[in-house]
Amino acid sequence: MNIFNINFPDFDDRFTSCLNDIKKGKGSIICISGETGFGKTHLLKNYLEQAGLKNSGVAPVYVKCDAPIGSFKIGNLQPMQPFSRAIEKILSKTKEDKSAEKKLAKSIGMTILASLPLAGDVFYAVKELSKDMRQYKKDKSSLSFKNINTVTADYYDSLVSFADNIPVVLMIDDMHWCDVQSVELLLLMAQSLSRIPILIVISYRKSILQSHPSPLNNFLSHVQFNKNSTYNIDLVGFSKEQCNKFIKSSFKGYKENKKFEDWIYSQTDGIPGSVCEFIRYFENKSPFDDKGNLKSDFFSDSNIPSSVQTAFSQTVGSLSDEESNTLAICSIEGREFTAYIISKLLNTDVLTTIKKLRSLQNKTGIIRSIGTQLRYGIKSTTYEFTQAYYHNLFEKSLEYEEYIALHSQIASILKLRYEEAESELLKQEIAPYLAAHSAESGDKETAKSMLLIAAQSAQKFGNAGIIQEFYDNYSSIVLDDVDKTQSNPEEDALVEILRKSQIKLTESIENGINEIPEDNDKKIESQDFLAIRKTIVDYYHKANYSSACDLGVSCIESQFDSLTVSDKSQIYALVVKSYIDMGDLEKAENYCQIALNLLENSPDSVGECFIYNVCSSLYSHKKENEKALNYLTQASRKALSLPPELRLLTLSNIAILMEKSKSGNANKYYDAARKVSSALNFQEFASEVFK
Repeated sequence: MNIFNINFPDFDDRFTSCLNDIKKGKGSIICISGETGFGKTHLLKNYLEQAGLKNSGVAPVYVKCDAPIGSFKIGNLQPMQPFSRAIEKILSKTKEDKSAEKKLAKSIGMTILASLPLAGDVFYAVKELSKDMRQYKKDKSSLSFKNINTVTADYYDSLVSFADNIPVVLMIDDMHWCDVQSVELLLLMAQSLSRIPILIVISYRKSILQSHPSPLNNFLSHVQFNKNSTYNIDLVGFSKEQCNKFIKSSFKGYKENKKFEDWIYSQTDGIPGSVCEFIRYFENKSPFDDKGNLKSDFFSDSNIPSSVQTAFSQTVGSLSDEESNTLAICSIEGREFTAYIISKLLNTDVLTTIKKLRSLQNKTGIIRSIGTQLRYGIKSTTYEFTQAYYHNLFEKSLEYEEYIALHSQIASILKLRYEEAESELLKQEIAPYLAAHSAESGDKETAKSMLLIAAQSAQKFGNAGIIQEFYDNYSSIVLDDVDKTQSNPEEDALVEILRKSQIKLTESIENGINEIPEDNDKKIESQDFLAIRKTIVDYYHKANYSSACDLGVSCIESQFDSLTVSDKSQIYALVVKSYIDMGDLEKAENYCQIALNLLENSPDSVGECFIYNVCSSLYSHKKENEKALNYLTQASRKALSLPPELRLLTLSNIAILMEKSKSGNANKYYDAARKVSSALNFQEFASEVFK
């Protein structure tokens, strides 16, 4: 059963409506946010399948942005990657569908579809498509816009070429890892949806946008949602009733049992992915007796998983050493990995490798094939870990020497591919991957070299934001390179190119702001707020409390009228916490009162939860525990209707306060907080707070 028919039934109507609209020539963009385990990928693939089955005249495509490799946000370094992969798949589909190919070729007067694109050829196909679009469809092409980057215009026109003849449904997963240029294209598409039959659905995690600088923030802060063409959907967990309904519909041979349903909900906090994992676990190890009743020793049985992580671990525990070792090796390439690379690492032929991976897929469900993909200029069967937890678990199981050696082996494989590549575009595709694996293996010289070469190639795309990403990554390696004693003239020349591009980026931002009408000022300031908040958090974690306070106060004073109450409350909370850790409790109390006065005049549940939590922290430091507990009581009432992250914050603070006051109830709240932390996959948070 589709979980979204249970916990988000309206989405089916929204998607169906947008699907019908593209047949009438009107496009839409749907943005779906949700944390790990909330089912974003499941949703995208489910509706993509529906679009393909029910609408033969539609071209459905699913692509995914690359997650980081180690500390390298690889997706940010690949200009137009999600759209390049999408166009490549559309070309493949039209090649398979002869009637569609004939219709498309005839309509836009091109012959590029005569052969499938190899790595790099997508760019030339885009050039041909865009040229035809500008020639035959001037009213719909990028010619109707001003000051558009050339490459962005080419990609825009190529997508319009396809959509104008065969309506396109494009699903882009994990858009929080995308590049600057792709966001520029997405913004362009949003301006002309009324005349383009294309449905774009993107998924993203808010926690990533808040903790990592992502170009996607620019799109989310500029578009106007619910304006007949752009929609935002926040995925939420099951309510208790919805969770019970899903258990009944999904658990094979299940006999209704209220105690069991209550236990599942208490362990998962209603997170759909966690509920699914428990059902999967108990289908293999039934908690019921022959009569369908819950076993009498269910709650005392040590084999019953106490958390979803334990349920995951039970599956992993059944693997042989060889199987665990194979999966650990797979994890080093990333959450997605190719039969080509893994065969090299296992030192076996590709067919033997695929046989081994298929066996693991069928036996465990830990990995799954996602079909043939074009990576590093080679078509190879590609797999993915079905859960982020599995990828993290196996990657962390590697010893230090294994981790370094495996990254080094992948770097060697990619370096050979790079040197053999005749196409400069293929080299550009390989370079960021080679830089990432080289950096993780400790080979900083190769990492720097690849970043510089890739950056030089990326200049052809003309977007200074892309160059900025290369510049930042290169700078971080140089700063860490304590062994560097002398400069290399060639590298110095390339760094100068990057420095100029950084200046160009700053100038383009300043010019862009000057050209934006007054009614868009708040959108720009909203974008600034996200960057400022992250900077304050960075200052705080580096114990630079004074800078955190100064920046926070300055932000509120300079943008008071444009910030929401929730935004101001978050900044005030960070300022108060910084003053507390500085030991200046008087200033902390002053800002607490300012924030409380603000919320009294303009109530806001999110803001109140943040401020009540930080007020509790203040009075706990002042050893006024009764007052501290009173604020946490108020915060807990607000948190009941707020996202689980705020419930976790409040539960953790209650547990810490209870432990300080030696009330004897701390363990109960620690257990509750651990469960929420586990459901949200916040293992690092749990290890730090619940020591």
